[in-house]
Amino acid sequence: MEYMPDRDFILVGDSGEKDPKIYLKMARHFGDRVKGVFIREIAERPLETDLFRKLQASTAAGNCKKFSTAKELAKLSSEIFVQ
Repeated sequence: MEYMPDRDFILVGDSGEKDPKIYLKMARHFGDRVKGVFIREIAERPLETDLFRKLQASTAAGNCKKFSTAKELAKLSSEIFVQ
């Protein structure tokens, strides 16, 4: 992200490992350039409520969403980014 200062980003990951924590650091560091965060919630390792709230507070316009299928991701992203 440092090498592309004129670009915005959408981060997509899952709740299985460290993606949410890494994305939180990125959103806090790069501010409004992180336009959205999408986390696929894995049943065996659900996203912690507190961490999810922090992600929402750190992304542009609170655009942090959880999803479980690709179809759901497509719907969520179109609702947020269609102008």
